[in-house]
Amino acid sequence: MHVWEFVSGESIIQRPVTGSFVTNDIDVMRDAAASGVGVACLPAPHVEEHLKSGVLVEVLRGWAPILPPNHLYYPHRRQPSAAFQAFIGAMRVPSKA
Repeated sequence: MHVWEFVSGESIIQRPVTGSFVTNDIDVMRDAAASGVGVACLPAPHVEEHLKSGVLVEVLRGWAPILPPNHLYYPHRRQPSAAFQAFIGAMRVPSKA
């Protein structure tokens, strides 16, 4: 069973997700929610038009999903390009340790 976690300020809620529909395709997930299959946790840009038209409605307004951190994997090279070094520097987030 999968659990969705959401945060709002200092509050965190966890909700188990049950059901038989599973997909990793954002468009399929959005269309399934629009067809009444269930609820979906999707990035706002992917549902903007559906929200404006009323096909979908927002629930849990003010709550944001807790997402795992992003990781970048790349082959080690002695001299990465300046552009690649700048990209890594821009993407790096200080650790909380």
